[in-house]
Amino acid sequence: GLDDRLKAAWTLERTGAALTLGAEACRRYEAEKAARGLLDFDDLITKAAALLAEQPTFVQFKLDQGIDHILVDEAQDTSPEQWKVVEGLASDFFSGEGARAGVTRTIFVVGDEKQSIFSFQGADPRAFGAMRSTFERKVGAEGFRRVELPHSFRSAPGVLEAVDAIFKSAVAHAGLTLDGVGPVHAAIRADAPALVEIWPTTVPEPHPEPDNWRRPLDEVPSDDPVSRLAARIAGFIQAGIANGLAIPSRNGRPMRAGDVLVLVRRRGRVFEAVIRALKELKDPRVQVAGADRLVVPEHIAALDLMALGDALLSPHDDLSLASVLKSPLFGFTDDDLMALCPQRKGTLASVLATSDDARHRAAAARLAGWKGEAEGLRPFDFYGRVLGRDGGRRAMLARLGPEAADVLDEFMALARTYEGAEPASLAGFLAFLRRGGAETKRDMESGRDEVRVMTAHGAKGLEAPLVILADTVDMPRPRIAGGLLTLPGEGVPVLAPRKAEDPEVLATARATAAARELEEYRRLFYVALTRAEDALVICGAETRAPARDKPHARPEGCWYDLARAALEPDADEGEPLGFEGKVLRWRKGPGLKVAEAGA
Repeated sequence: GLDDRLKAAWTLERTGAALTLGAEACRRYEAEKAARGLLDFDDLITKAAALLAEQPTFVQFKLDQGIDHILVDEAQDTSPEQWKVVEGLASDFFSGEGARAGVTRTIFVVGDEKQSIFSFQGADPRAFGAMRSTFERKVGAEGFRRVELPHSFRSAPGVLEAVDAIFKSAVAHAGLTLDGVGPVHAAIRADAPALVEIWPTTVPEPHPEPDNWRRPLDEVPSDDPVSRLAARIAGFIQAGIANGLAIPSRNGRPMRAGDVLVLVRRRGRVFEAVIRALKELKDPRVQVAGADRLVVPEHIAALDLMALGDALLSPHDDLSLASVLKSPLFGFTDDDLMALCPQRKGTLASVLATSDDARHRAAAARLAGWKGEAEGLRPFDFYGRVLGRDGGRRAMLARLGPEAADVLDEFMALARTYEGAEPASLAGFLAFLRRGGAETKRDMESGRDEVRVMTAHGAKGLEAPLVILADTVDMPRPRIAGGLLTLPGEGVPVLAPRKAEDPEVLATARATAAARELEEYRRLFYVALTRAEDALVICGAETRAPARDKPHARPEGCWYDLARAALEPDADEGEPLGFEGKVLRWRKGPGLKVAEAGA
Protein backbone atom coordinates (compact mmCIF):
# COMPACT_ATOMS: atom_id res chain seq x y z
CA GLY A 1 0.00 0.00 0.00
CA LEU A 2 0.89 3.66 0.06
CA ASP A 3 2.26 3.40 3.62
CA ASP A 4 4.69 0.67 2.57
CA ARG A 5 5.83 2.67 -0.47
CA LEU A 6 6.42 5.76 1.70
CA LYS A 7 8.50 3.71 4.15
CA ALA A 8 10.48 2.30 1.23
CA ALA A 9 11.14 5.82 -0.13
CA TRP A 10 12.31 7.09 3.27
CA THR A 11 14.50 4.02 3.65
CA LEU A 12 16.05 4.62 0.21
CA GLU A 13 16.77 8.25 1.05
CA ARG A 14 18.34 7.37 4.43
CA THR A 15 20.38 4.54 2.93
CA GLY A 16 21.72 6.76 0.13
CA ALA A 17 22.91 9.30 2.69
CA ALA A 18 24.44 6.60 4.91
CA LEU A 19 26.26 4.96 1.98
CA THR A 20 27.60 8.34 0.86
CA LEU A 21 29.06 8.94 4.32
CA GLY A 22 30.30 5.36 4.52
CA ALA A 23 32.00 5.57 1.11
CA GLU A 24 33.80 8.76 2.12
CA ALA A 25 34.89 7.21 5.45
CA CYS A 26 36.20 4.15 3.58
CA ARG A 27 38.01 6.37 1.05
CA ARG A 28 39.76 8.28 3.82
CA TYR A 29 40.63 5.07 5.67
CA GLU A 30 42.12 3.54 2.52
CA ALA A 31 44.07 6.76 1.83
CA GLU A 32 45.51 6.75 5.38
CA LYS A 33 46.54 3.09 5.04
CA ALA A 34 48.13 3.74 1.65
CA ALA A 35 50.03 6.77 2.98
CA ARG A 36 51.49 4.63 5.77
CA GLY A 37 51.98 1.48 3.67
CA LEU A 38 49.76 -0.57 5.97
CA LEU A 39 47.28 -3.41 5.46
CA ASP A 40 44.64 -4.60 7.90
CA PHE A 41 43.51 -8.21 8.37
CA ASP A 42 40.64 -7.91 5.88
CA ASP A 43 43.07 -6.53 3.28
CA LEU A 44 45.27 -9.59 3.63
CA ILE A 45 42.32 -11.88 2.91
CA THR A 46 40.80 -9.92 0.01
CA LYS A 47 44.15 -9.24 -1.70
CA ALA A 48 45.24 -12.86 -1.34
CA ALA A 49 41.92 -14.02 -2.81
CA ALA A 50 42.22 -11.50 -5.68
CA LEU A 51 45.80 -12.58 -6.40
CA LEU A 52 44.79 -16.21 -6.59
CA ALA A 53 41.72 -15.46 -8.72
CA GLU A 54 43.82 -13.91 -11.53
CA GLN A 55 44.79 -16.78 -13.80
CA PRO A 56 47.22 -17.64 -15.19
CA THR A 57 49.72 -15.82 -12.99
CA PHE A 58 53.29 -16.39 -11.93
CA VAL A 59 52.04 -16.75 -8.33
CA GLN A 60 49.62 -19.49 -9.36
CA PHE A 61 52.35 -21.28 -11.29
CA LYS A 62 54.80 -21.22 -8.36
CA LEU A 63 52.15 -22.33 -5.88
CA ASP A 64 51.05 -25.08 -8.19
CA GLN A 65 54.59 -26.44 -8.17
CA GLY A 66 54.82 -26.48 -4.38
CA ILE A 67 51.39 -27.35 -2.88
CA ASP A 68 50.08 -30.89 -2.92
CA HIS A 69 47.91 -30.94 0.21
CA ILE A 70 45.65 -28.33 1.80
CA LEU A 71 44.34 -28.67 5.36
CA VAL A 72 41.57 -26.36 6.62
CA ASP A 73 40.93 -26.62 10.36
CA GLU A 74 37.92 -25.09 12.21
CA ALA A 75 36.28 -24.79 8.81
CA GLN A 76 32.91 -23.82 10.32
CA ASP A 77 34.50 -20.51 11.38
CA THR A 78 35.84 -19.75 7.88
CA SER A 79 34.17 -16.74 6.25
CA PRO A 80 33.09 -16.68 2.57
CA GLU A 81 36.05 -14.36 1.78
CA GLN A 82 38.47 -16.81 3.38
CA TRP A 83 36.95 -19.67 1.40
CA LYS A 84 37.90 -17.76 -1.78
CA VAL A 85 41.56 -18.11 -0.76
CA VAL A 86 41.13 -21.86 -0.32
CA GLU A 87 39.38 -22.12 -3.69
CA GLY A 88 42.17 -20.15 -5.36
CA LEU A 89 44.87 -22.40 -3.87
CA ALA A 90 42.99 -25.51 -5.01
CA SER A 91 41.93 -24.21 -8.42
CA ASP A 92 44.30 -26.50 -10.36
CA PHE A 93 44.00 -29.51 -8.08
CA PHE A 94 41.18 -31.05 -10.08
CA SER A 95 41.68 -29.59 -13.55
CA GLY A 96 44.38 -32.02 -14.60
CA GLU A 97 46.62 -29.20 -15.84
CA GLY A 98 48.71 -29.07 -12.69
CA ALA A 99 48.90 -32.80 -12.04
CA ARG A 100 52.39 -34.20 -11.50
CA ALA A 101 53.42 -37.77 -11.96
CA GLY A 102 53.03 -39.92 -8.88
CA VAL A 103 51.40 -37.17 -6.77
CA THR A 104 47.89 -37.40 -5.35
CA ARG A 105 46.68 -33.93 -4.42
CA THR A 106 44.25 -33.67 -1.53
CA ILE A 107 42.13 -31.21 0.39
CA PHE A 108 41.37 -32.13 3.99
CA VAL A 109 38.68 -30.01 5.68
CA VAL A 110 37.79 -30.41 9.37
CA GLY A 111 34.77 -28.64 10.79
CA ASP A 112 31.60 -28.95 12.84
CA GLU A 113 28.76 -26.65 11.85
CA LYS A 114 27.25 -27.12 15.34
CA GLN A 115 30.14 -25.05 16.70
CA SER A 116 29.88 -22.09 14.32
CA ILE A 117 29.59 -19.16 16.78
CA PHE A 118 31.64 -16.39 15.17
CA SER A 119 29.18 -14.70 12.83
CA PHE A 120 30.49 -11.31 13.98
CA GLN A 121 33.74 -12.27 12.20
CA GLY A 122 31.90 -13.23 9.01
CA ALA A 123 31.65 -16.98 9.66
CA ASP A 124 28.55 -18.69 8.24
CA PRO A 125 27.85 -22.43 8.60
CA ARG A 126 25.95 -22.28 5.29
CA ALA A 127 29.22 -21.35 3.57
CA PHE A 128 30.75 -24.50 5.07
CA GLY A 129 27.96 -26.59 3.53
CA ALA A 130 28.18 -24.76 0.19
CA MET A 131 31.95 -25.35 -0.07
CA ARG A 132 31.48 -29.01 0.76
CA SER A 133 29.04 -29.28 -2.15
CA THR A 134 31.39 -27.32 -4.42
CA PHE A 135 34.37 -29.58 -3.78
CA GLU A 136 32.22 -32.70 -4.02
CA ARG A 137 31.10 -31.56 -7.46
CA LYS A 138 34.66 -30.76 -8.59
CA VAL A 139 36.18 -34.01 -7.33
CA GLY A 140 33.36 -36.32 -8.29
CA ALA A 141 31.81 -39.13 -6.31
CA GLU A 142 34.89 -41.37 -6.49
CA GLY A 143 37.36 -38.89 -5.06
CA PHE A 144 35.17 -37.29 -2.37
CA ARG A 145 34.83 -38.75 1.12
CA ARG A 146 32.59 -37.34 3.84
CA VAL A 147 33.63 -38.72 7.23
CA GLU A 148 31.33 -38.29 10.23
CA LEU A 149 32.89 -38.44 13.69
CA PRO A 150 30.12 -39.01 16.26
CA HIS A 151 32.52 -40.16 18.98
CA SER A 152 33.56 -37.82 21.77
CA PHE A 153 36.89 -38.38 23.48
CA ARG A 154 36.06 -35.73 26.09
CA SER A 155 32.66 -36.23 27.70
CA ALA A 156 31.17 -39.06 29.76
CA PRO A 157 28.11 -40.87 28.32
CA GLY A 158 25.72 -39.16 30.77
CA VAL A 159 26.82 -35.70 29.61
CA LEU A 160 26.55 -36.63 25.93
CA GLU A 161 23.11 -38.19 26.40
CA ALA A 162 21.97 -35.00 28.11
CA VAL A 163 23.26 -32.91 25.18
CA ASP A 164 21.47 -35.17 22.68
CA ALA A 165 18.25 -35.00 24.72
CA ILE A 166 18.37 -31.18 24.89
CA PHE A 167 18.80 -30.84 21.12
CA LYS A 168 16.35 -33.58 20.18
CA SER A 169 13.37 -31.22 19.77
CA ALA A 170 12.89 -29.41 16.48
CA VAL A 171 12.93 -26.04 18.24
CA ALA A 172 16.28 -26.70 19.90
CA HIS A 173 18.14 -28.09 16.89
CA ALA A 174 16.81 -25.60 14.32
CA GLY A 175 19.91 -24.23 12.61
CA LEU A 176 22.23 -26.47 14.65
CA THR A 177 23.10 -28.83 11.80
CA LEU A 178 23.07 -28.34 8.04
CA ASP A 179 20.84 -31.38 7.47
CA GLY A 180 18.29 -30.19 10.08
CA VAL A 181 18.44 -33.16 12.46
CA GLY A 182 19.54 -33.29 16.09
CA PRO A 183 23.03 -34.49 17.05
CA VAL A 184 23.78 -38.06 18.10
CA HIS A 185 26.98 -38.70 20.05
CA ALA A 186 28.88 -41.77 21.17
CA ALA A 187 31.30 -41.75 24.11
CA ILE A 188 34.75 -43.31 23.99
CA ARG A 189 34.69 -43.37 27.81
CA ALA A 190 31.73 -45.74 27.71
CA ASP A 191 31.55 -46.65 31.44
CA ALA A 192 32.43 -43.29 33.00
CA PRO A 193 29.96 -41.94 35.58
CA ALA A 194 28.56 -38.45 35.13
CA LEU A 195 26.56 -35.82 36.99
CA VAL A 196 23.98 -33.57 35.30
CA GLU A 197 22.05 -31.15 37.53
CA ILE A 198 19.53 -28.39 36.88
CA TRP A 199 19.19 -25.95 39.74
CA PRO A 200 16.07 -23.83 40.28
CA THR A 201 16.60 -20.28 39.13
CA THR A 202 17.05 -17.58 41.73
CA VAL A 203 14.24 -15.01 41.57
CA PRO A 204 13.69 -11.55 43.11
CA GLU A 205 12.45 -11.59 46.67
CA PRO A 206 9.60 -9.23 47.61
CA HIS A 207 10.90 -6.19 49.47
CA PRO A 208 8.77 -4.28 51.95
CA GLU A 209 8.03 -0.73 50.87
CA PRO A 210 9.28 1.85 51.39
CA ASP A 211 12.89 0.79 50.95
CA ASN A 212 15.76 2.64 52.61
CA TRP A 213 15.75 5.92 50.66
CA ARG A 214 19.30 6.76 51.80
CA ARG A 215 20.81 3.81 49.93
CA PRO A 216 22.67 4.74 46.69
CA LEU A 217 20.53 4.14 43.62
CA ASP A 218 23.19 1.97 41.95
CA GLU A 219 23.92 -0.20 45.01
CA VAL A 220 23.39 -3.91 44.35
CA PRO A 221 21.58 -5.51 47.31
CA SER A 222 23.26 -8.61 48.70
CA ASP A 223 20.04 -10.62 48.42
CA ASP A 224 19.38 -9.93 44.72
CA PRO A 225 19.00 -12.99 42.44
CA VAL A 226 22.44 -12.63 40.82
CA SER A 227 24.27 -12.41 44.16
CA ARG A 228 22.35 -15.41 45.54
CA LEU A 229 23.14 -17.45 42.44
CA ALA A 230 26.84 -16.56 42.75
CA ALA A 231 26.78 -17.57 46.43
CA ARG A 232 25.20 -20.93 45.48
CA ILE A 233 27.88 -21.58 42.86
CA ALA A 234 30.68 -20.66 45.28
CA GLY A 235 29.16 -22.84 48.01
CA PHE A 236 28.76 -25.79 45.63
CA ILE A 237 32.39 -25.59 44.47
CA GLN A 238 33.67 -25.24 48.03
CA ALA A 239 31.55 -28.20 49.22
CA GLY A 240 32.64 -30.37 46.28
CA ILE A 241 36.29 -29.77 47.10
CA ALA A 242 35.74 -30.20 50.85
CA ASN A 243 33.84 -33.49 50.34
CA GLY A 244 36.41 -34.77 47.85
CA LEU A 245 34.14 -35.55 44.90
CA ALA A 246 35.85 -38.13 42.71
CA ILE A 247 36.71 -36.94 39.19
CA PRO A 248 36.46 -39.92 36.79
CA SER A 249 38.44 -38.28 33.98
CA ARG A 250 41.31 -37.70 36.43
CA ASN A 251 41.56 -41.34 37.60
CA GLY A 252 39.08 -40.78 40.43
CA ARG A 253 41.18 -38.28 42.39
CA PRO A 254 39.41 -35.70 44.63
CA MET A 255 38.02 -32.55 43.04
CA ARG A 256 40.21 -29.43 42.88
CA ALA A 257 39.53 -25.80 42.01
CA GLY A 258 41.22 -26.26 38.63
CA ASP A 259 38.59 -28.86 37.65
CA VAL A 260 35.84 -26.21 37.51
CA LEU A 261 34.89 -24.04 34.54
CA VAL A 262 32.07 -21.50 35.05
CA LEU A 263 30.64 -20.28 31.74
CA VAL A 264 28.52 -17.22 30.99
CA ARG A 265 27.04 -16.01 27.72
CA ARG A 266 28.52 -12.57 28.13
CA ARG A 267 30.53 -10.61 30.67
CA GLY A 268 28.12 -8.80 32.95
CA ARG A 269 26.60 -8.96 36.41
CA VAL A 270 26.63 -12.76 36.70
CA PHE A 271 30.24 -12.93 35.52
CA GLU A 272 31.42 -10.35 38.06
CA ALA A 273 29.27 -11.71 40.90
CA VAL A 274 30.64 -15.27 40.55
CA ILE A 275 34.26 -14.06 40.66
CA ARG A 276 33.44 -11.88 43.67
CA ALA A 277 31.66 -14.70 45.52
CA LEU A 278 34.54 -17.12 44.95
CA LYS A 279 37.10 -14.60 46.20
CA GLU A 280 34.99 -13.70 49.22
CA LEU A 281 35.13 -17.33 50.37
CA LYS A 282 38.79 -16.68 51.29
CA ASP A 283 39.31 -20.43 51.13
CA PRO A 284 42.89 -21.32 50.10
CA ARG A 285 41.53 -24.44 48.33
CA VAL A 286 39.20 -22.34 46.14
CA GLN A 287 41.46 -20.05 44.14
CA VAL A 288 39.92 -18.22 41.16
CA ALA A 289 41.70 -17.14 37.98
CA GLY A 290 39.81 -13.83 37.74
CA ALA A 291 38.32 -12.36 34.57
CA ASP A 292 39.48 -13.92 31.31
CA ARG A 293 39.42 -10.48 29.70
CA LEU A 294 39.78 -7.23 31.59
CA VAL A 295 39.51 -3.66 30.29
CA VAL A 296 41.62 -2.06 33.01
CA PRO A 297 40.84 1.68 32.51
CA GLU A 298 37.10 1.05 32.84
CA HIS A 299 37.28 -0.37 36.38
CA ILE A 300 36.63 1.97 39.29
CA ALA A 301 39.95 1.09 40.98
CA ALA A 302 41.91 2.09 37.87
CA LEU A 303 39.73 5.20 37.41
CA ASP A 304 40.59 6.29 40.96
CA LEU A 305 44.33 5.88 40.31
CA MET A 306 44.04 7.74 37.01
CA ALA A 307 42.11 10.55 38.74
CA LEU A 308 44.97 10.79 41.26
CA GLY A 309 47.42 11.27 38.38
CA ASP A 310 45.20 13.94 36.80
CA ALA A 311 44.85 15.82 40.10
CA LEU A 312 48.63 15.83 40.68
CA LEU A 313 49.39 16.96 37.11
CA SER A 314 46.68 19.65 37.00
CA PRO A 315 46.26 21.58 40.28
CA HIS A 316 43.16 23.30 38.88
CA ASP A 317 41.37 20.01 38.05
CA ASP A 318 38.98 20.12 40.99
CA LEU A 319 36.76 17.35 39.63
CA SER A 320 39.61 14.83 39.54
CA LEU A 321 40.72 15.86 43.01
CA ALA A 322 37.18 15.46 44.34
CA SER A 323 37.06 11.99 42.79
CA VAL A 324 40.33 11.06 44.49
CA LEU A 325 39.13 12.35 47.85
CA LYS A 326 36.00 10.17 47.61
CA SER A 327 38.07 7.14 46.57
CA PRO A 328 39.34 4.57 49.09
CA LEU A 329 42.72 6.39 49.06
CA PHE A 330 41.19 9.13 51.28
CA GLY A 331 37.67 7.95 52.14
CA PHE A 332 35.94 11.34 52.11
CA THR A 333 32.13 11.31 52.00
CA ASP A 334 29.63 13.49 50.15
CA ASP A 335 29.12 15.46 53.36
CA ASP A 336 32.89 16.10 53.58
CA LEU A 337 32.94 17.47 50.04
CA MET A 338 29.84 19.59 50.62
CA ALA A 339 31.67 21.24 53.52
CA LEU A 340 34.59 22.06 51.22
CA CYS A 341 33.39 22.70 47.69
CA PRO A 342 30.36 25.04 47.46
CA GLN A 343 31.26 28.74 47.50
CA ARG A 344 34.97 27.94 47.88
CA LYS A 345 37.54 30.59 47.08
CA GLY A 346 40.36 29.24 44.98
CA THR A 347 41.05 25.65 44.00
CA LEU A 348 39.92 22.67 46.02
CA ALA A 349 43.57 21.88 46.74
CA SER A 350 44.14 25.32 48.27
CA VAL A 351 40.95 25.04 50.34
CA LEU A 352 42.17 21.69 51.70
CA ALA A 353 45.55 23.12 52.63
CA THR A 354 44.14 26.15 54.48
CA SER A 355 41.27 24.34 56.24
CA ASP A 356 41.01 24.34 60.03
CA ASP A 357 40.16 20.62 59.95
CA ALA A 358 43.22 18.45 60.74
CA ARG A 359 41.92 15.69 58.43
CA HIS A 360 41.76 18.12 55.51
CA ARG A 361 45.30 19.38 56.13
CA ALA A 362 46.57 15.79 56.41
CA ALA A 363 45.02 15.00 53.03
CA ALA A 364 46.66 18.12 51.54
CA ALA A 365 50.04 17.11 52.97
CA ARG A 366 49.68 13.62 51.56
CA LEU A 367 48.81 15.01 48.13
CA ALA A 368 51.79 17.39 48.26
CA GLY A 369 54.12 14.46 49.08
CA TRP A 370 52.71 12.42 46.19
CA LYS A 371 53.04 15.40 43.84
CA GLY A 372 56.78 15.60 44.52
CA GLU A 373 57.20 11.89 43.92
CA ALA A 374 55.05 11.91 40.77
CA GLU A 375 57.33 14.54 39.24
CA GLY A 376 60.53 12.61 39.91
CA LEU A 377 59.58 8.92 39.66
CA ARG A 378 58.55 6.65 36.85
CA PRO A 379 54.80 5.77 36.83
CA PHE A 380 55.47 2.20 38.01
CA ASP A 381 57.54 3.35 40.99
CA PHE A 382 55.11 6.15 41.89
CA TYR A 383 51.99 3.98 41.86
CA GLY A 384 53.92 1.21 43.59
CA ARG A 385 54.50 3.56 46.54
CA VAL A 386 50.87 4.76 46.54
CA LEU A 387 49.52 1.20 46.61
CA GLY A 388 52.19 -0.45 48.74
CA ARG A 389 54.01 1.84 51.16
CA ASP A 390 51.02 4.17 51.63
CA GLY A 391 48.39 1.45 51.98
CA GLY A 392 46.40 2.26 48.83
CA ARG A 393 46.00 -1.37 47.81
CA ARG A 394 44.77 -2.39 51.25
CA ALA A 395 42.25 0.46 51.31
CA MET A 396 40.95 -0.33 47.82
CA LEU A 397 40.50 -4.05 48.52
CA ALA A 398 38.72 -3.24 51.79
CA ARG A 399 36.10 -1.15 49.98
CA LEU A 400 35.93 -2.62 46.45
CA GLY A 401 36.32 -6.28 47.34
CA PRO A 402 39.00 -8.84 46.55
CA GLU A 403 38.22 -8.85 42.80
CA ALA A 404 39.85 -5.40 42.57
CA ALA A 405 43.21 -7.12 43.16
CA ASP A 406 43.24 -8.31 39.55
CA VAL A 407 42.73 -4.75 38.30
CA LEU A 408 45.50 -3.34 40.48
CA ASP A 409 47.91 -6.08 39.38
CA GLU A 410 47.13 -5.46 35.71
CA PHE A 411 47.36 -1.68 36.23
CA MET A 412 50.92 -2.10 37.50
CA ALA A 413 51.74 -4.53 34.69
CA LEU A 414 50.54 -1.94 32.17
CA ALA A 415 52.77 0.68 33.81
CA ARG A 416 55.74 -1.62 33.30
CA THR A 417 54.71 -2.31 29.70
CA TYR A 418 54.34 1.41 29.00
CA GLU A 419 57.80 2.19 30.38
CA GLY A 420 59.33 -0.40 28.07
CA ALA A 421 57.80 1.24 24.99
CA GLU A 422 57.79 5.01 25.63
CA PRO A 423 59.63 7.64 27.70
CA ALA A 424 58.38 7.20 31.27
CA SER A 425 56.14 10.08 32.38
CA LEU A 426 52.93 10.16 34.37
CA ALA A 427 51.13 12.27 31.73
CA GLY A 428 52.24 9.88 29.00
CA PHE A 429 51.10 6.84 31.00
CA LEU A 430 47.64 8.32 31.58
CA ALA A 431 47.36 9.11 27.86
CA PHE A 432 48.51 5.55 27.06
CA LEU A 433 45.71 4.10 29.23
CA ARG A 434 43.05 6.32 27.66
CA ARG A 435 44.16 5.64 24.08
CA GLY A 436 42.80 2.14 24.41
CA GLY A 437 44.60 -1.12 23.94
CA ALA A 438 44.82 -1.53 27.71
CA GLU A 439 42.78 -4.73 27.57
CA THR A 440 44.26 -7.78 29.26
CA LYS A 441 43.55 -11.33 28.11
CA ARG A 442 44.53 -14.23 30.32
CA ASP A 443 45.61 -17.61 29.04
CA MET A 444 42.90 -19.85 30.50
CA GLU A 445 44.56 -23.01 29.21
CA SER A 446 47.37 -22.84 31.73
CA GLY A 447 47.24 -25.68 34.22
CA ARG A 448 46.99 -23.61 37.41
CA ASP A 449 44.75 -24.94 40.17
CA GLU A 450 42.14 -22.17 39.89
CA VAL A 451 38.45 -21.95 39.06
CA ARG A 452 38.08 -20.45 35.58
CA VAL A 453 35.20 -18.03 34.91
CA MET A 454 34.81 -17.05 31.26
CA THR A 455 32.47 -16.65 28.31
CA ALA A 456 31.32 -19.59 26.21
CA HIS A 457 32.98 -17.93 23.19
CA GLY A 458 36.28 -17.77 25.05
CA ALA A 459 35.97 -21.39 26.20
CA LYS A 460 35.74 -22.81 22.66
CA GLY A 461 38.46 -25.44 22.43
CA LEU A 462 38.79 -25.75 26.22
CA GLU A 463 37.39 -28.42 28.52
CA ALA A 464 36.97 -29.15 32.23
CA PRO A 465 35.74 -32.04 34.38
CA LEU A 466 32.99 -29.86 35.93
CA VAL A 467 31.23 -27.15 33.89
CA ILE A 468 28.70 -24.77 35.46
CA LEU A 469 26.51 -22.81 33.03
CA ALA A 470 25.61 -19.78 35.15
CA ASP A 471 24.07 -17.36 32.64
CA THR A 472 21.26 -19.39 31.02
CA VAL A 473 18.24 -17.09 31.37
CA ASP A 474 19.06 -14.12 29.13
CA MET A 475 18.30 -14.13 25.41
CA PRO A 476 20.29 -12.16 22.82
CA ARG A 477 18.86 -8.82 21.85
CA PRO A 478 18.44 -8.37 18.09
CA ARG A 479 21.82 -7.09 16.98
CA ILE A 480 22.09 -5.37 13.62
CA ALA A 481 25.60 -4.11 12.98
CA GLY A 482 25.49 -0.37 12.37
CA GLY A 483 21.73 -0.53 11.82
CA LEU A 484 22.34 -2.09 8.39
CA LEU A 485 20.28 -4.99 7.03
CA THR A 486 21.19 -6.94 3.91
CA LEU A 487 18.41 -7.57 1.43
CA PRO A 488 17.98 -11.29 0.62
CA GLY A 489 19.70 -12.25 -2.62
CA GLU A 490 20.87 -8.69 -3.30
CA GLY A 491 23.79 -8.29 -0.88
CA VAL A 492 22.92 -4.59 -0.64
CA PRO A 493 23.15 -3.00 2.85
CA VAL A 494 20.09 -0.97 3.78
CA LEU A 495 19.88 1.42 6.73
CA ALA A 496 17.10 0.15 9.01
CA PRO A 497 17.35 1.89 12.40
CA ARG A 498 13.86 1.08 13.72
CA LYS A 499 11.56 -1.87 13.23
CA ALA A 500 8.47 0.37 13.06
CA GLU A 501 9.86 2.12 9.96
CA ASP A 502 10.53 -1.07 7.96
CA PRO A 503 8.82 -1.57 4.61
CA GLU A 504 7.67 -5.13 4.02
CA VAL A 505 10.87 -6.33 2.32
CA LEU A 506 12.98 -5.04 5.22
CA ALA A 507 10.65 -6.61 7.80
CA THR A 508 11.32 -9.97 6.12
CA ALA A 509 15.08 -9.36 6.14
CA ARG A 510 14.95 -8.34 9.82
CA ALA A 511 13.03 -11.51 10.72
CA THR A 512 15.61 -13.61 8.83
CA ALA A 513 18.48 -11.91 10.67
CA ALA A 514 16.76 -12.47 14.03
CA ALA A 515 16.18 -16.15 13.22
CA ARG A 516 19.86 -16.61 12.33
CA GLU A 517 20.88 -14.96 15.57
CA LEU A 518 18.70 -17.40 17.51
CA GLU A 519 20.30 -20.28 15.62
CA GLU A 520 23.74 -19.07 16.69
CA TYR A 521 22.43 -18.63 20.26
CA ARG A 522 21.58 -22.35 20.29
CA ARG A 523 24.91 -23.30 18.72
CA LEU A 524 26.66 -21.37 21.50
CA PHE A 525 24.64 -23.43 24.01
CA TYR A 526 25.89 -26.60 22.31
CA VAL A 527 29.51 -25.38 22.58
CA ALA A 528 29.03 -24.54 26.27
CA LEU A 529 27.45 -27.92 27.11
CA THR A 530 30.13 -29.94 25.34
CA ARG A 531 33.01 -28.39 27.37
CA ALA A 532 32.09 -30.78 30.24
CA GLU A 533 33.98 -34.01 30.77
CA ASP A 534 32.27 -35.47 33.86
CA ALA A 535 29.73 -33.09 35.38
CA LEU A 536 27.37 -30.42 34.10
CA VAL A 537 25.37 -27.92 36.18
CA ILE A 538 22.76 -25.65 34.57
CA CYS A 539 21.53 -22.67 36.59
CA GLY A 540 20.49 -19.04 36.21
CA ALA A 541 19.15 -15.88 37.83
CA GLU A 542 15.89 -14.16 36.91
CA THR A 543 16.36 -10.47 37.59
CA ARG A 544 12.76 -9.40 36.92
CA ALA A 545 9.61 -10.40 38.76
CA PRO A 546 7.11 -12.43 36.67
CA ALA A 547 3.86 -10.95 35.41
CA ARG A 548 0.68 -11.93 37.26
CA ASP A 549 -0.42 -14.44 34.60
CA LYS A 550 3.04 -16.08 34.21
CA PRO A 551 4.86 -18.51 36.50
CA HIS A 552 8.29 -17.00 35.74
CA ALA A 553 9.97 -14.09 33.97
CA ARG A 554 12.28 -16.11 31.71
CA PRO A 555 12.15 -15.32 27.98
CA GLU A 556 10.76 -18.18 25.91
CA GLY A 557 13.42 -20.36 24.28
CA CYS A 558 16.27 -19.44 26.68
CA TRP A 559 18.99 -21.99 27.43
CA TYR A 560 17.51 -22.82 30.83
CA ASP A 561 14.08 -23.66 29.40
CA LEU A 562 15.55 -25.76 26.57
CA ALA A 563 17.51 -27.83 29.09
CA ARG A 564 14.77 -28.14 31.70
CA ALA A 565 12.06 -29.13 29.20
CA ALA A 566 14.27 -31.91 27.82
CA LEU A 567 15.77 -33.30 31.04
CA GLU A 568 13.04 -32.82 33.66
CA PRO A 569 10.95 -35.90 32.63
CA ASP A 570 13.93 -38.17 33.41
CA ALA A 571 15.17 -36.31 36.50
CA ASP A 572 14.72 -36.80 40.24
CA GLU A 573 14.77 -34.20 42.98
CA GLY A 574 17.91 -34.30 45.07
CA GLU A 575 19.75 -32.47 47.84
CA PRO A 576 22.37 -30.09 46.45
CA LEU A 577 25.91 -29.70 47.69
CA GLY A 578 26.76 -26.45 49.44
CA PHE A 579 23.36 -24.72 49.66
CA GLU A 580 19.80 -25.29 50.83
CA GLY A 581 17.00 -26.36 48.50
CA LYS A 582 16.23 -28.99 45.89
CA VAL A 583 17.82 -29.61 42.49
CA LEU A 584 16.88 -31.78 39.53
CA ARG A 585 19.40 -34.56 38.99
CA TRP A 586 19.28 -36.44 35.70
CA ARG A 587 19.01 -40.19 36.21
CA LYS A 588 21.06 -41.35 33.20
CA GLY A 589 24.19 -43.10 34.41
CA PRO A 590 25.73 -43.22 37.91
CA GLY A 591 26.53 -39.94 39.63
CA LEU A 592 29.87 -38.83 41.04
CA LYS A 593 31.09 -40.43 44.27
CA VAL A 594 33.40 -39.28 47.05
CA ALA A 595 37.02 -40.14 46.27
CA GLU A 596 38.62 -42.94 48.21
CA ALA A 597 41.39 -42.13 50.67
CA GLY A 598 44.76 -41.86 48.96
CA ALA A 599 43.26 -41.42 45.48
